[in-house]
Formats: sequence, structure tokens, C-alpha cells
Amino acid sequence: MVKRLIYTLLLVLPLLSQAQDQSVRHFLDICRFSDPNSGDPILQIYVAVAGNSITFRREDDSMFQACVNIALSLRRVRDIDTVEVDSDIYNLTLSKDQRPKDTTLASRNRANLLNVQQLRLEPGHYLLQAVATDSQAPYLSRSIAVQEFEVEKLDAGAFAFSDFKWVAGTFPGRRGFKRDDMIPLVSNSTFVNEDSMVFYQEIYNTDQVLQENYLIRSVIYQGENRLWNYETKGQARAPGKVNAYRENIYIGNLSSNIYYLQVELINNKNRPVRTYRQKFYVYNSRKEPEFEMSPLAGNRETDIFNAYTEAELDYYLKTLGPRTTEQERNFTRALNTYEQKKNFLYSFFEKRRENASQEVLALWRGHLAALDYVNQHFQSAFRQGWQTDRGRVFLSYGIPNDVERFPAEKNLSPYEIWRYNRLGSQTNVAFIFFDPDLATNEYPLLHSTKYGELNNPFWKTQLSNSGRPGGGIDPEEEDNIDLDSKLNIDD
Repeated sequence: MVKRLIYTLLLVLPLLSQAQDQSVRHFLDICRFSDPNSGDPILQIYVAVAGNSITFRREDDSMFQACVNIALSLRRVRDIDTVEVDSDIYNLTLSKDQRPKDTTLASRNRANLLNVQQLRLEPGHYLLQAVATDSQAPYLSRSIAVQEFEVEKLDAGAFAFSDFKWVAGTFPGRRGFKRDDMIPLVSNSTFVNEDSMVFYQEIYNTDQVLQENYLIRSVIYQGENRLWNYETKGQARAPGKVNAYRENIYIGNLSSNIYYLQVELINNKNRPVRTYRQKFYVYNSRKEPEFEMSPLAGNRETDIFNAYTEAELDYYLKTLGPRTTEQERNFTRALNTYEQKKNFLYSFFEKRRENASQEVLALWRGHLAALDYVNQHFQSAFRQGWQTDRGRVFLSYGIPNDVERFPAEKNLSPYEIWRYNRLGSQTNVAFIFFDPDLATNEYPLLHSTKYGELNNPFWKTQLSNSGRPGGGIDPEEEDNIDLDSKLNIDD
């Protein structure tokens, strides 16, 4: 049985204080712990929503309120099938005393939302999906986040480390020494222009590997290079069933790059007995990047971006969103100068060359052509084409192999089916878009079979319920409509 602990609050998250985008922006993170007595896995799930990416509406007392709907789905993936083990749908709003009095950027930056859930799970392989929808936006403002992970059950008395829990602060009225005392930094292990990295970890059954007092020492690695200036002195501990600790490391001088945080258990001979390492990312616009986003010196191809103003570069950086990795999206938020933005654009396309003879200029022109196409064909009443779901899918996966349009099916909303013969390792991938309001041309994504995209088990019901003003198919006609065979889409 799944047991849950839930609490929701307003907080300020350093990573989320960015310029406002057109779609709701949220982050999904997890942290795996264990029950020290039974060894059962304990999963903490963190969902954070950026206040500067959502819509606020004035209430009767002149204060502003936001509302974001979160649809959470947790599935266990086995060799023979995939089973949903838990799901939850809830709204995130601000408490009465947390509502902003205006909608300036500074006020929205402080109006971030966080939800924390704690579940007990069976060991296995899991897929977690969180869909965030801005309930007050005048257009469909939605984002999807996915996490895939393993959880294991500890044998009785077995030694183990928990994950790192990145810490943004301490809950009001708490001391800050226990797991649930600390506000998580929901950043996907990413630190943007941060001075400090605060983390919490639990170490189980240290008395199985150590008989004497020991030190917990933390150090940062860049690849296999140990950064001696980023090493803690260590915290003294006695062996026991659970040793929990919280540490703070200064990272303000680190350049943008990929790093590893390593924790070491040091015995009385000053030797590491056990170690644990986890990757994290730093994006620091205050220092010149030592990162793969800088072009080769003397490469004249970068001149192709000199014709654009900084405002135009900002626009084009946003249009890359559907094609970027999570790390690239985080890095773009730390770009402050005109040169950094040009370098990023060049390196983005340079990394995507299929062979050495392919020019960045050709890839750039291809992106401009695709952008022009989606803006012409998929623009809605509220957004440019690249910001809609159809535009995002087109830019992300390219031209579909087949498109079927159904503008006037009886008892159904207008809808489109896009099919791709192959996307990565997947074959016969489908995307279903529909037009529930018949006015905006938004055509939000209703369902997809693509891994990591919106997988909506109720898509058939929603497609039919939105096709009639009163809602639903006429009972006398229900037997005559078979969406499974009609659409030929596997769930």
C-alpha cells in the first residue's frame, strides 16, 4: 500500500527567479531514502512552479491569486507490463497571506509554489510524470516533466547512502536537522549563479563498515580532478543505524561546467572507507565559462549571428526550447552578454552536425525555415506557432511521416493525428491534438505514445466529451462510435 505525506507552501527558489516565459514552468525532482528499521524504500517527490511563469488574477480584496493544476502519475515498469501504482491531481494556490499585492516581476519571482509528497514503495523501476497546467491562463499553458528511476530495498543491517537532498532553506518552526525540516531546492541538480550548495544526506548502518568514530568529508570533482579548494574539513560521527548530516560548500567561484559531489567516510587512519558520488551542474554567468558552449577560436562561422540584435538573439534562444536538453535550458538562463548568447547559438548547432562537412549555417537556416513554417501554420489566438503544442512537436521531432485531420467528425472535437515511423528507439509513434474551444486554433496535445510526452489514459473520453456543448456522446449513438478502431492508436 502506498502511504503519503503531503505539504504545500510558498517559497523563493533561486533557480526559478527568471524572466517570464509564455508557458508555465515547473520542475520535478525526487530523493530516495530508506526506512532504517525495515529497509523499505521511501521516495520524496518535489514539484515546484515558477511564479513568474503563471497567471495572476485580482481578487475582491485587490490581492492577486494564482492556480496551477498538477497531475501526477507514478508507474512501475516491469518486463511484462507497466502498472500505475499511484496518481494524484491537485491545485497549487497561494495562502491568503502569501498573495502578492501586484504583479511586478519582483513580486512574481517571490510567488513560487512547492509541493512535497513522501511515498513508501516496493522495490522496482519507476516512471514519474508531472503535468502542470496554469488554470487561469487565457490560453493553454502547460508543461510536462518526467523522471525515471530505480528504488531498492535494503537488506537488514546493510550499509547504504541516500541520495543528496539539495536544500533551499528550513521550514518555519523547524530546527533544520531532520529530513522533513528542510525545504528542497528543486533544481534537477542544477545551480544557477549560486554562491553556496547546501545538501542533506542519510547514511545507513555505518556500524557495519566502521567500529570507531569517523569523519564525513565532502569534496567536489571535475571529471577525475579533485578540487582541493572545495573540500570540507569533515564532521565527526560515531557509527550507528542512521547518520544524517547537512553540509554547505561555497561554489561561487566555480565556472559553468559539470561537476561531481563526493562524500567520503574517513577512518582513524585518514583513509576513505566508503564513498558516494552524484553529478551536479553549475551555470555561473559571473565567470567565463569553461564549458562546451564556447566556439573554437578563430572560427568565422560564428559571424552568422552578428547580423542579429541582442533582442533577436533572446527570441531565437527561446525558440530553441523544444530542442534543448535540460542542461542546455538551464545554461541559457545564465547567459548575460551578447557574446555568450552568440557562442551558445553557434555551439548548439555545432553539436548537432551529423558529420564534419555539415555547416552550422545550413542547420541554422533549417531552424529558421522550420520556425517560419510553424509560425505560419500553427499560430493561435494567443501565441506564436512555435509556442503551441503542434509547433513544439514539429520543432522537436521534425516533419511527421503522416498527418490525418478530422475537422468535422460527429460528436467529436476537431482533431489531428500525427504519426512518426520512428523516433529514436520507438516505432509507430502518434501525437493527437484537438480543438476543444473551436475558436483559438490552439490545438493542445491530448495524448501521445511517445516516451516522455503527455500520456493521457482518458484521451478518448475527453475527445468525445468536448465534441458536444452539453458534454458527451448521445447515448443512442454511443454504440456506433468506436474510437479504438477509428483512430487505431495504442495507449
